Amino acid sequence: MFGFPLPISWIISLIFAVIAGGGVWYGQHEANKYNEYKTEIESVGKSQEEKNKQLEKTHEIINEGIKNEYEAKLLAVRNHYAYGLHNSSSGQVSELSTAAKGTDEIAPYSVLIEQCAETTVQLVTLQDWIKKEVGLDVK
Repeated sequence: MFGFPLPISWIISLIFAVIAGGGVWYGQHEANKYNEYKTEIESVGKSQEEKNKQLEKTHEIINEGIKNEYEAKLLAVRNHYAYGLHNSSSGQVSELSTAAKGTDEIAPYSVLIEQCAETTVQLVTLQDWIKKEVGLDVK
C-alpha cells in the first residue's frame, strides 16, 4: 500500500528509544540532584547538632552558675535574719520597762521580713537567669 512499512517501524522504534533514553538520563540527573541535596542536608544537620551541643553546654554552665549564686545569696539572707532582727536570745541586758518590752512583739514580723527577702532574692535570681538565657546579660 504505502511501500514503506519497515522504515516506519524503525522510526517508531527510534522515537521510543530516544524517549526511553531521555527518561533514563532524566532519572539519573534527578537522582544525582537528590544525592547532592541529601549530602548538603546531612552536613547542615551535623553542623546544627554541634551548635545545639554547644548551646546545651552553655545553658548548663549558666544554670549551674545561677543555682550556686542563688544558694549563696539565700544562705546570706538567712544568716543575716537568723542573727539580726529582734533575736531575744541574742544577749541579756538589764530588765526593760513594760513599754520597751513591746518591741519584742515585732519578732514574728522578722520572720515575714526574712520571707520577703528570700522571695526578693528568688525573683532577682530568676530575672538574672532569664537575661543570661536569652543573651541580655550586659555584665
